[in-house]
Order: sequence, then C-alpha cells, then structure tokens
Amino acid sequence: MQIYFYAAFYTIRDGRTEQEREDLICRISDTDNNVFVYVTPYNDIETLFCLKDHVQTVLQNFNITDEQYQTTLDYCLQEIKDESIKKIITNRCKYRHIHNNQGAVALDTISDYESDPLHYVYGKKLRGLLAGKLQEICGINVNLFVSTEYLSDPNIGDYV
Repeated sequence: MQIYFYAAFYTIRDGRTEQEREDLICRISDTDNNVFVYVTPYNDIETLFCLKDHVQTVLQNFNITDEQYQTTLDYCLQEIKDESIKKIITNRCKYRHIHNNQGAVALDTISDYESDPLHYVYGKKLRGLLAGKLQEICGINVNLFVSTEYLSDPNIGDYV
C-alpha cells in the first residue's frame, strides 16, 4: 500500500519584496515530496478585503463608484503610509538579519511602497480605516469581513 502525503504551508508576505517572496516559496516548496507553500500576494490577508471588486460587492446596495472607491482608498493609503513603511522596514531588517545599513533598507522600502502601495500597505490598518471611511459615505456600519467571490486567489489552487 502506497501512502501519499501532501503538506501545504501558508504565510503572509509581511513586507517581503517580490524576489524575497519567490525565494521563500522556492526554499520551502518541494514538489517532488508534495510540500507546497503559499505566500499571499499582498502584505497580509486583510488587504484582500479592501480590493475594489470585493468592497463594491459587499456594498452593492450603495452603488460605490470606481471613483469613490479609488478616492477613498488613496486617502487611506496615504494616511497609513508612514506606519506601513516603518513596519516593513522592521520586518525586512529582521528577515535579512540586518543590524547595520538600515538606511538602504528604508530607501528600498519607500520606493516599493510608493510604486505599489496596495501590495505593501499594513492591511489590518487599511481595512479598519477603509471601513470607517466607507461608513461615512454609506451611513451604515461597514463589515468588510464578508465572503465574496473576489476573495479567491487563482494561484492558491497550485498549492492545495
């Protein structure tokens, strides 16, 4: 009798660059022995609850336009920019075991955040702030922790 064993590991991106994310996947994955790893494409899982299609579906009765969503999201991303960048710098220094030259890490982090803030934002803070701003627009208590079809990631099927 042959026994098949599969192991799937999940972790958040946690400020890693795209290259660090790919390196982590390669380092842990062992497809010959059925070991797979999934690293979120965004900094943390909460960011998925802040994506446009998900938000518009949750609030479909309020007809949040693309422009309203984008304006609100941009405001939130700017509001938590410094906190997100500090958290990423701390994590990158920890993962890279860097005790000197944090300045280079800081410059890279700022550049990464500014080029694609949604991928690097501190998602827990974004979700809370975005829900609050949407509450002001809609006049109701906004709960973004609701299941929609837009929470799925087509790449996760590769791992589980």
